[in-house]
Amino acid sequence: MGIVALVGSFIPVIGDFVAAPLGLVALLLGGLGVWNNERGLATNFGPSLIGATLGALALFIVLLMFAVTR
Repeated sequence: MGIVALVGSFIPVIGDFVAAPLGLVALLLGGLGVWNNERGLATNFGPSLIGATLGALALFIVLLMFAVTR
């Protein structure tokens, strides 16, 4: 989800309606994966961290594009 959100965040209309929710979901699921890894329930620290980072970056780009275009 983080990759799709990041790619979609560069397109203004798609970023507002598709990339922002996907970025938020990627950030939440990535954070949940990191939290589960720290508790010893999962072994996917790297992909979870990358997904959360890409989701946060996508949200930042969507907000930046929103501020610039409006």
